[in-house]
Amino acid sequence: MFYTGSDLTWTQCVPCINCYNQKNPFYDPTQSSTFTTIECISDYCCLYEVRYADHSITKGSLINDTLKFSNDNIPNFHFGCGDNNTGFHGDIDGFLGLGRGSLSIISQASNMYNNIFSYCLPSALGVKYTPMVTNPKMPSFYFLNLTAIFIWGERIDLSPTIFSSPGTILDSGTTFTRLPPTTYFALRSIFRKKWSITQWHLHNLNLTHVITLLASRRC
Repeated sequence: MFYTGSDLTWTQCVPCINCYNQKNPFYDPTQSSTFTTIECISDYCCLYEVRYADHSITKGSLINDTLKFSNDNIPNFHFGCGDNNTGFHGDIDGFLGLGRGSLSIISQASNMYNNIFSYCLPSALGVKYTPMVTNPKMPSFYFLNLTAIFIWGERIDLSPTIFSSPGTILDSGTTFTRLPPTTYFALRSIFRKKWSITQWHLHNLNLTHVITLLASRRC
């Protein structure tokens, strides 16, 4: 799974202490002629542990190998050899870390891709663009300047500054959109007026068809 909210790329490896079933074979470093370990004098020393917001956890060793990415080969690629992974499902072999940190594939392959990747969200109204923003306190994440929310063409009466600190994160690994309490209650109020539904039913709605997020710039 590609993940913009994390820098680490990892996959399940053998031998495995605690792994879930997956469709593809586990990565076996002993079968790779380009595999190398990472010495502990390195900035990326040996062991790793990552805990995600949904309480899933991956643990293992950081290693080097050549990553074949589409038609390109990325030599000396640092990634996680996960041998103790909990909370994941068998539809994925691991994570492709697309964050902005030095360990992400974007940074490690910067000489090939110039720190750029494309992530397309289809729209019936055509393609729109908005600039990404960096938050110095969370430099690995992708932020944008969210200025307003519209529902059925009606703008929610909110101050634009409510979204300014710490900012709005784009995270491909997050299932739900999370809003500040003031914004959420204002949005919920409009839904109840328009559809006369209960809060319980609101949790089951697909909001993507009726909410337009207006960013600070569109082209």
